[in-house]
Amino acid sequence: KFIESYAEYGIKISALTPQNETNTQQAGRMPACVWHPETEAKFIVMLKDALKKAALDVKVWMYDHNFEDIDRVIWSLENCEGLMESCDGVAFHYYGGTIEQTLEVKRKFPKMPLHFTEGGPRLTDHYDSDFCKWGLMSVKALKCGYSSFTGWNLMLDELGGPNVGPFIGICGGFVTRDSVSGELTYSGQYKAFSHISRYITAESKIHPLHLGESFNQRICAYPEHTREIEGVLIENPDGKSIAVIVNPNDRGVQAQLEVYGELLYVELYADSISTVIIE
Repeated sequence: KFIESYAEYGIKISALTPQNETNTQQAGRMPACVWHPETEAKFIVMLKDALKKAALDVKVWMYDHNFEDIDRVIWSLENCEGLMESCDGVAFHYYGGTIEQTLEVKRKFPKMPLHFTEGGPRLTDHYDSDFCKWGLMSVKALKCGYSSFTGWNLMLDELGGPNVGPFIGICGGFVTRDSVSGELTYSGQYKAFSHISRYITAESKIHPLHLGESFNQRICAYPEHTREIEGVLIENPDGKSIAVIVNPNDRGVQAQLEVYGELLYVELYADSISTVIIE
């Protein structure tokens, strides 16, 4: 009914997850529901069957929680009857662990899509200038083979509202709309996305410029650690390629790229995202 009702207003629901954050009880701060892996798996099998019977082309993604508990994901896919056939992807949040940990899921199940489904700016933590944080997260997701990246939330007011949970005044929107003047303010996440979204299509090929597996660097704790420079090359069918390079450190760096047999020199400013267009 939810899917069909949205469709009546021209809004297509592409994918569902059975439960947001399957492992958390939110310490009693808001309604939550902990799902046992076997319960989640049985529900996904039943849900997928119901969607097929209703002739609804909607994906079902499992887990929808932090990077760190990949053991749960792998165990479920290996041991729960029917899950591999019914599950269309694995959804992850960035609040615990590192995205490199999820490469193990990709290695064991190379055809299983991965999706980044929650992570957004904070009003109390460099709201409009944390573009390097989100540049790093976006580039890492592309390099680790993720199929989608969803921010949280789309638009809120200057206090992070409307809000029915405990995080009022903390969570920011992708865009902030002042509740009095109506003026829009753009987050660092918005600025980071602009370096990628205008150049990438479904036909683009993604080439990692570097892939490290540093398990002690949690993006949500940014900027507590000195970080490696990260980059990705987006190759498009029109012959144009885009190198997106993030330098999250407080010093500039001189970099050299070899692309299609040519050497390119790039100045990476401190605390910057660079978009290099190669024609």
